[in-house]
Amino acid sequence: MSDPRATVRLMAAATPCNVCGDPCLNGFAVCQRTRECRRVYAQRRRAVPAVAAAQRDSNRRSYAANRSSNLARQAERRAARRIDRRKPCEVCGRLSLSLLGVCQETPRCRTEYNRRFRAANRESLREYKRADRVANLERERERDRRRYVSNPARREYQRRVRQAEDPKAVAERNRRYYEANRETLLEYARAYLRRPDRPCRYAAGGCTEGALPGSRSCRKHRVADGRRHKLARRARLAARQGLICPWCDRALPQDLAGTQVDHIIPVSRGGADDAWNLQLLHGRCNRAKGAKLTPAAVALTLAHGIELARGDSGLAGAQALRIPPSGVSDPRITVRP
Repeated sequence: MSDPRATVRLMAAATPCNVCGDPCLNGFAVCQRTRECRRVYAQRRRAVPAVAAAQRDSNRRSYAANRSSNLARQAERRAARRIDRRKPCEVCGRLSLSLLGVCQETPRCRTEYNRRFRAANRESLREYKRADRVANLERERERDRRRYVSNPARREYQRRVRQAEDPKAVAERNRRYYEANRETLLEYARAYLRRPDRPCRYAAGGCTEGALPGSRSCRKHRVADGRRHKLARRARLAARQGLICPWCDRALPQDLAGTQVDHIIPVSRGGADDAWNLQLLHGRCNRAKGAKLTPAAVALTLAHGIELARGDSGLAGAQALRIPPSGVSDPRITVRP
């Protein structure tokens, strides 16, 4: 039986618990009467190296002696929690613990899981990829080069998608890039045209010939391109004129057979080979016009500020415009000797 006087002496020497305030006799100033007191008591014990080492050794021996029973209890608890939280997969129907509602058992499930994971963590993934690219810039650039070279079909598909989404933005971006790198791009084009091993631009269509020096196509396709461009130019001029010959005011043939492209201001008088100085005439009308100056030629001369050169057909042109032989009818027209 304990001595009451000894108990009184111990109570007098006790210090109040730092957590609950009850009398405490241990050196950590924390009793073990409540759960919070026991937590703080264990935390302060672990802060002492010698006590912590002894506690770890004791825990290790206890775990080794009761390892099988501890593992069995842990497995039972995990199974109980797993059974309680499992839900059927939304793709295949299997029970799953996934927080996204999709398991990863089948390829379809994994695809859907990855899609949902990217949608739920889009910003964090972007930040991670951005930081990884900055940290490994050379590696990423080399990977981009290999991917660009090895996937021409994907590259073309992405270009078409961007073009279809916003063609104006694509055109503006291309224009700014060309203006900023004009000399470099022209040098690349010149160097490419100097290469002797260039294929024809129609190689994708089955042409096996090499391109001519300074051209992008072989001889056969170059002739065909020239013929096609001439026909397209005649069609544009005919549409601009409403299929009417400006010289005789008669209709042009529907197939434009026998028509000729004429310079409104003759080349011999200083006319340019531009679209605004071209018209489509019947062959006989073009031969009858020759190098004469017409009222339309005079109007273009005034509009573009062209200095007319005096030629052999100057008298015919003056007669056609009813210009006095001594000069021109409009003082704004300058005639070079």
